[in-house]
Amino acid sequence: MNSYGILLLAFLLFYTPLRSQETEKNKAKTIELGLSYFSESFSNLKGGAQTGTNYKGYLDFSGEFDLEKLVGFKRTSIFFNTIHVHGQSISDLIGDDLLSSNIEALAGFRMQNLYLQHQSKNEKLVLRFGKQAIDDEFLTTDISNLFVHGVAAYPFTLSNNYPQWPVAAMSVFASYQLNGLWKVRTGIYQAGPEIIDEIINSTGLDFSLTPTGYLFIAEGNYAKNNHFLRFGVMHDTNSYFSNTGEEKNGLTSLYFSLDTKLFKNPNATEKGMFLFASASTATNWSYAQFDYDLRGGISWRHFVKKQNGELGLGYFYPHLGEGAQPGAQQSLKTEQFLELTYLVTLKEWWQLQVSLQQIINPGGASLSNLPDASVLGLRTYFTL
Repeated sequence: MNSYGILLLAFLLFYTPLRSQETEKNKAKTIELGLSYFSESFSNLKGGAQTGTNYKGYLDFSGEFDLEKLVGFKRTSIFFNTIHVHGQSISDLIGDDLLSSNIEALAGFRMQNLYLQHQSKNEKLVLRFGKQAIDDEFLTTDISNLFVHGVAAYPFTLSNNYPQWPVAAMSVFASYQLNGLWKVRTGIYQAGPEIIDEIINSTGLDFSLTPTGYLFIAEGNYAKNNHFLRFGVMHDTNSYFSNTGEEKNGLTSLYFSLDTKLFKNPNATEKGMFLFASASTATNWSYAQFDYDLRGGISWRHFVKKQNGELGLGYFYPHLGEGAQPGAQQSLKTEQFLELTYLVTLKEWWQLQVSLQQIINPGGASLSNLPDASVLGLRTYFTL
């Protein structure tokens, strides 16, 4: 663990005995602050570009201001979070096109989310305006979020330009709870290479309102007991090119995901085996870098009876489309991913996770022709 992790661990050990004393006081606060730290070490055991071990860390500081208590704006708040990423990427050793860690980002400080939120009196309608990452509300599933690999949480077929971790974009978001089962969400996000590029927008402080394009998304959610279904449509107004050089303005895609419990047990709603499955597809494969995407897996919560842990096995297949092919004479290989992971909650504020990944065709999109890689990762989470 480097100096960042050591300092944070010392702070956590000092702060923990005080947490229970502060709980009641926090309820009356107009400003709620949060701090979390992810520390991980990954080893490329076999295959890829070269074997070896790298360390990476990520610090997240967040805050929410209650504007009703501060200035009288009812049911309105401001949320922000800033991040600091440090360390080396294991993908430097693997040579993969996509990323084995979902906290992968350029090193340094960044403002991520910064938005104003307002709720209706009955709390059914939520409106937001400001910098938001799209995968905070859309695309992901509760079970797929268990996995560590970077492609586990969201499908790549939807757009090359949507603002995902660690980049956010100016946007307008709305959600409405129709009834006890159904909710609808929609959003308009800035989209374009200049928005999502971490080097161009390295600090996250680019608030430009003149992007090259926009991304429109709408999603329906159905939730009942331990079953959660979401389906949606996304349209990106940016230009896309086929492998023959033809240009198309705009690309539309569809997606679907399901989380469900495999075995019913009304006395243990948080225990047992769960399944997730998702699929997405672009409506015009000729211009899509990823034309369809399949993923699925299972998780077993409380795998060890007396331990608050979760075991997961997942498979992810974001298929390279015609738009990614360099020409008719070459055929790129699609990276595929298998992940076996176990997450255990040791304390309310402390979790450990082990991840074993098999990366098939690493670097296939760059014609690297590397051997399949076997990767082992250990991650710890601290949350205040």
